[in-house]
Amino acid sequence: FGAFAAAAHDHLGQRDPGHVARPGFARVQGDQGGAGADQFVADRLGRKFSVVSGFALSTLAWVLVPSAVRLEGSAQLTALCGAFAIAGVGQTLYSGAEEAWVVDNLRSADRADLVGEYFAKIRAFASLGGVLAGGIALAFLVLATIDRIVLDMLWYIGAAGFALSTA
Repeated sequence: FGAFAAAAHDHLGQRDPGHVARPGFARVQGDQGGAGADQFVADRLGRKFSVVSGFALSTLAWVLVPSAVRLEGSAQLTALCGAFAIAGVGQTLYSGAEEAWVVDNLRSADRADLVGEYFAKIRAFASLGGVLAGGIALAFLVLATIDRIVLDMLWYIGAAGFALSTA
């Protein structure tokens, strides 16, 4: 929510001087109160590119986890850390840019009044999706024989969710 609030304040001309940067890449102080790697990419290559590439990297990371788990010892730890680092870069790219992209589009359509309503609805749908996905995964785990294939499929299904978000 912090990233949305900062984007909304920035794009609607209401600077929030008390905004605290979210964890991720270090923020570089400048005349706009700080620009992170996500904002750098979004400003140089466009918000759409930042959002789509962020979701694509997150998808890739989730697909890599089952392969990383098959390794042993320090190679497994290194591969898992690499997969989650890729996921972190992906999340950094889409987290701020996604909100700013929506705010920009609503402002250009002269519907800045819908910003709060849009984010309330998207959060509600995301929460509902999380509850439903958890229920489906639990039913799947209870009804299926648990083995490596089942566990890998859960990661691939999660990756498919990111891929659908990108489309």
